Amino acid sequence: MQHTEYRGLTITDHRPTTLACPFTIRFPVLGSIGARTEEEARAKVDAFLAQQEAPLRPGEARLLAILPGGRMHTASAGRRAAERARGQKRQGGRFA
Repeated sequence: MQHTEYRGLTITDHRPTTLACPFTIRFPVLGSIGARTEEEARAKVDAFLAQQEAPLRPGEARLLAILPGGRMHTASAGRRAAERARGQKRQGGRFA
């Protein structure tokens, strides 16, 4: 996994693994966004920065952050839910 800095944002190359979008860009506002090529990733960074730097028109709002939805949860909460669905209890850090 390689990391490239482009205009202050990190582009991560996941090509050794099999992903539909091997490049991910970590945006400070939007979180991670995928791209199929490094050129597409750089274009998305350019578009994001241009949108952030553009002056606001009257009545226009700017996106400040995207918060996770109510259905998202941590990995441990997901495992607990899966265990409840299977009717199992967790004992000593392992499945009983």
